[in-house]
Amino acid sequence: MERLPYYAYMLGQETKQYKPKPAEDEKLFTFASEPDWKDNLDPFSMERVKAVVSAYHAADARIRFIKHLSTDFKRQKDVVRILFSRGQLNTVSAEQLYALFDAAPADSIRKARRALTENKWHLTPKKNRGFVWFSIVPSGVSTEYMDVFCDFRNGGFRLLGDILCDLDELYSNQKILKNIVRDGDSPELKFILSGIRHFSDYKETIVSNCIALLSPPDRRERRVDFDEAVKCAVALGERRFVLEVMPYSALEWTVGPAEKKKRRWFGR
Repeated sequence: MERLPYYAYMLGQETKQYKPKPAEDEKLFTFASEPDWKDNLDPFSMERVKAVVSAYHAADARIRFIKHLSTDFKRQKDVVRILFSRGQLNTVSAEQLYALFDAAPADSIRKARRALTENKWHLTPKKNRGFVWFSIVPSGVSTEYMDVFCDFRNGGFRLLGDILCDLDELYSNQKILKNIVRDGDSPELKFILSGIRHFSDYKETIVSNCIALLSPPDRRERRVDFDEAVKCAVALGERRFVLEVMPYSALEWTVGPAEKKKRRWFGR
């Protein structure tokens, strides 16, 4: 049993990593069997598809990240545990301790979190804790429960850090959720992300916005032919984009009989 971690490590060292070998383009798409097919692509379509593909991946990654952001206090259970172990849960609650910092702005919480580490709060001697408390906590925060924070029994030094870290992450996540579109984003990325917060199925919204970029509703704007867009995306090595955004257009170019193609596509 003691050697199991070593065996697991050696197994990882001796096991060869699997390297996928994607099929060549000519085995999947009929147009890829033509000689020099990449050289005959429309330059405008290629640049347009390249911009849309880049924005598509950026939007998908950003939304996936945002979907995992939490607005809950992850460390609140630790605060409750400390108060319970010291027999203080009947006199003060975790909610009351968090509420002390309600009036402190987000930037003050961020500075207090940084000062917590710089002042080495967890190593502060008992006689100095009151002084260090005032050098860390934002001005305006009530001192009603300062003795609770300065009590280091049962890991009590963690109380101040737990609350400051939770509040700092909450304000940071709220800012990210509020500003999905950023100033430095490309016009294509801004368009794909527009209105995405109001739809439950973000993937479908991203796909529909990509199609609108390739084929604008305004007839005065130049459009990209979807057959040409499939070729450009394949030339860029973006098969995932083709299958997720233009599956029906790609179906017309796949290798094999029409009935076989239909069964294979809908069976994926």
